[in-house]
Amino acid sequence: MNIYITKRGDTFDTIAYEQYGDEELIAPIIEANRKYAETAVFEEGIRLEVPELEKTDESIFLPPWRRG
Repeated sequence: MNIYITKRGDTFDTIAYEQYGDEELIAPIIEANRKYAETAVFEEGIRLEVPELEKTDESIFLPPWRRG
């Protein structure tokens, strides 16, 4: 598990792009930080956990509301 400290204006998709190289991989970050699941835009200095990913199950890369 990695730690990411937000910058003012960060969003889950910008963090996913910075950490994973793909803005669509927000689901693992949201799952690890449920307290902030409803946050659209972050303030500076919030500590988020960023899981290390293994691309084995494609469904983990979908946000919870898009899973079948």
